[in-house]
Amino acid sequence: IIQAPTTFAGHGLPEPTRFKTQTEANAAVKMPPPLISAKNVHDLALTGPGIIDGAGQHWWEWSERAARAVAKTQPGRVVYPRPHLVVIENCQRLLVADVTLRNSSKFHLVPKRVDDLTIERVKVRAPFNAPNTDAIDPGPGNRFWIHDCDIDTGDDDIVIKSGGRDILIENNTLRHGHGISIGSETTVGVSNMLVRNCTLDGTDNGIRIKSMRGAGGLVENIRYTNITMKGVANPIVLQLDYVLPTANELIGVNWNLAEWGGLSLQGELVLNRRYGQYPSPNIPNPHQSVARASAAYGLAEYRRLPWSLFGEFFSIDDSYATN
Repeated sequence: IIQAPTTFAGHGLPEPTRFKTQTEANAAVKMPPPLISAKNVHDLALTGPGIIDGAGQHWWEWSERAARAVAKTQPGRVVYPRPHLVVIENCQRLLVADVTLRNSSKFHLVPKRVDDLTIERVKVRAPFNAPNTDAIDPGPGNRFWIHDCDIDTGDDDIVIKSGGRDILIENNTLRHGHGISIGSETTVGVSNMLVRNCTLDGTDNGIRIKSMRGAGGLVENIRYTNITMKGVANPIVLQLDYVLPTANELIGVNWNLAEWGGLSLQGELVLNRRYGQYPSPNIPNPHQSVARASAAYGLAEYRRLPWSLFGEFFSIDDSYATN
């Protein structure tokens, strides 16, 4: 086991209770580096049956989410900046295989600006309510292959950040978390992505494409096929007005918007109810009960996909459902 320090003192940091204001904390506290990191490298491998443990519990208790939860009783509660667990940046040919990543204070695996990335048979574990504990966050880069991974975490399970091209995501099992996502940053663009033969069991979202104004880019030639979802709250989420929980409104310049093209959903979606009624009695078109899109405040650049698309490519099997 490679173990991160389990206390702030182990990182050489004071306890958050020492500070009365966020300004004081920002002046005194510098975010520690990732537990494992590399930059400007090539032909790198992180492999083996071992465990890399971020010991994130004490960080989660001083996160943005924790501060929001007690905002009424403890206004101005200090937030500590949290490090990612593994960050590899500017790399040609990276292999991550067979390792277990767990309990990161924030994101678990962040390959940034990596070409020829393979992530295989990786297990990621964090509590379902651990804030911002994304599992696998590649991007931008080219030629990603993410397969046969087992993920159970508190945020995005697999998410393409900033952008990527020529991406294959297959044969993964996801439990809890926010599903398979693109965004919210899509500034570099995402293209030629295939997601197939994946199972999502109990995740908040299934297939999700999200973008904020000011962080948008072209998303095209994206295909999902043979996806099984069980107990997924929001099987399909297409959202161009995404806002971070810490922001009050959309950010950035008006003209830097996401644009979609060539989105294909094929195969059979096996869906059972997680909660609520299916189809939703509040939505006249039953396909809308498993698909949601949000217009970016009427902006002309938003492309509204026809809801018939989902009915054309997905047969909805509700036989798993129980009342």
